[in-house]
Amino acid sequence: MTTESLKGTIFLSHSNKNKSFVEKVVNSLDASNTFYDIKSMDAGQQTLEAMKSGIESTAVFVLFHSVEGHSPWVDLEKSLAEIHSIINPATRVLVCPLGDASYQTLPPWMSRYFTTTPAFKPNDIARTIRHLYQKYLDELHPDLVRQHPGRETLQREISLALMRSSAATGKVVNAVVLTGVQGMGRGTLAADLVRDAYRGMRQAGPVFEVPPGGDGTDWHLQFFSDLAGGLTSDQAEEQKLAFASLSYQEQATFLLKSLEHWAALNQVVTIRHRWGLRNKGNTLPPWFKELLIQLQTRPQIRLILISERQLPRAEVEALGNVQQFHLEELDEATIQFILTLRVTPRFLDPLRLPEIAEKINGHPATANFTAYLINSGRSMESLALAPDAVLAFQDKVLQELYEKNVLSEIQKRILKLLSWFPRLSTSIICEAFSETSKQTVVEELWEMSDFSLVDQSEGGKYKVPAVVSSTYRRKQNTIDVEIFEKIAAILKNQFDEDRLDYDLIESLLLAIISAGETISPKLLQILTPGRIEPVVESLYYEGISAGGELAKVSFNRCHALSKLAMSMKGSDDSIENILFFGADAKVRLGVRPDDMIEFMRRKAFVTAEYIDASYLFHSNRDFDTASNILSKSLQAAGFKIRNVRLLTRIYLRTGQFQSALESLTRKAFNDIGTLQVAL
Repeated sequence: MTTESLKGTIFLSHSNKNKSFVEKVVNSLDASNTFYDIKSMDAGQQTLEAMKSGIESTAVFVLFHSVEGHSPWVDLEKSLAEIHSIINPATRVLVCPLGDASYQTLPPWMSRYFTTTPAFKPNDIARTIRHLYQKYLDELHPDLVRQHPGRETLQREISLALMRSSAATGKVVNAVVLTGVQGMGRGTLAADLVRDAYRGMRQAGPVFEVPPGGDGTDWHLQFFSDLAGGLTSDQAEEQKLAFASLSYQEQATFLLKSLEHWAALNQVVTIRHRWGLRNKGNTLPPWFKELLIQLQTRPQIRLILISERQLPRAEVEALGNVQQFHLEELDEATIQFILTLRVTPRFLDPLRLPEIAEKINGHPATANFTAYLINSGRSMESLALAPDAVLAFQDKVLQELYEKNVLSEIQKRILKLLSWFPRLSTSIICEAFSETSKQTVVEELWEMSDFSLVDQSEGGKYKVPAVVSSTYRRKQNTIDVEIFEKIAAILKNQFDEDRLDYDLIESLLLAIISAGETISPKLLQILTPGRIEPVVESLYYEGISAGGELAKVSFNRCHALSKLAMSMKGSDDSIENILFFGADAKVRLGVRPDDMIEFMRRKAFVTAEYIDASYLFHSNRDFDTASNILSKSLQAAGFKIRNVRLLTRIYLRTGQFQSALESLTRKAFNDIGTLQVAL
């Protein structure tokens, strides 16, 4: 992005009589480029002067139109906007009718822009505004519009499948599921499908990001928060308890009622849900299966689901209204083409291009990282001769970027921050770096986003992929501590005042735990296993990678937080994962987590046997009892890889080499595929 692309504001024209509604829209927009009222004016600036200046720089002019909201100021703003739209045809105009307003009460030149309906809620309008603003920037700077080659064939396949489905099966495809590993471009493909495959539908539908191990409750809370324009802690507790008390059929019906809102707006709903769309037993969760069944009678509802796990094929085929597509690695020719698009021409070495493309292994995110390195001064010849940075970009490339000053200092600090906190909005990031101008922070974020170092999710929130955070979370410095304290203070203050975005619950939770503070009863009321799991997992792996006293701190925090799951209701998969991380963290501290092992055994979680055996092996050196426990546990389904690894280590430690070999060749172990065990 260039500084010029920051030009252009979002001008909201409204009457004071509609102020309460408009403020709900403003809360979902970036305040740095939104002209709203006197708060948007510079100090000492006159009202008329500020209004003229705001309209002259308008990228998107939004009129909140109501019969009772007529005022001379609004009339003047409409007149100025008409002149500006003639001078600058690229300006986007959006008219949002409120109440009983109609086109008959508009100036003739604005009637053709009547694009929303009274059914649009504040968040729906905010998404439409952001969509128009992006279209304005794309038209103003076509050279900066990113191309995403390599998925054209798959995109056509999906489009044809959607078109032919009703004729072939008699059923409409309600849900398209996109699967694949992180960095394969599922989110980009989803956005392209909304634009191209669903051409008859309105753009700017919602994109929800559900916690990786979440369930139907998390879906409901996300939907409810968006439709209500926010969610207080009391509302979250009330909705969580009410939804959890419903049967699976009733839960599905409740979710459908929310989805019907966006269906009525003729919009596609995109949902990112990494793990929770399939149980460990290769079946659909009951609430989700019931939702898909009920969707068969709602052809107007269209979903795009982004997952890292493929859904059970037999169940999907039986339903008929769901189709899933897996994003495979790209071929080397496409990777070469991506590099030619991303690498500055003066740094491009065509002779080295095939050699480097071969090392990228068809992963688009790796190609973006490689281009970032080359544009930052790393020659293609040196990468071809020493491709370690390309092959291990998830960790080593980021380490190189950090240590060799390819990244600016502000970029390092932003990455460090986002590597700890799951998602943060632009405004919070800017507040954390208040010593730097908002424009500079935004430009740095855009540059990192262009090269896959950070992702921007729904609502303008920034996050980093887990593979990126794995490197940066290991780097400690005093500057980061100051920033973390700022973030913690901002989030806790917002939560106490019931202003916290529900998507930031994980960030708040991590801030409280990292500060060694006690979780308040108010926060406990609204927590779900799906919200706790990613924080527990983050602390667990931080402890593994840190070592020394820092490891102890992370493991103790992980264990303390995971114990909350024993008093929660949720899917067994999610509860078991949380307890495993917490219990294993305690074992690594040399303590047997008696209460957790007892609870896990009562719930018939096979991970309990691994935890018990691991403690006996590492702390008590009771190899015989540990091997007996593991041998019996292998008769049960699930969690075999870790059990076999530990059992093999025990046999090797005790000199039972034949038994070690047999443990690796057990049928149960072979069923999960070839495994290389580090001995």
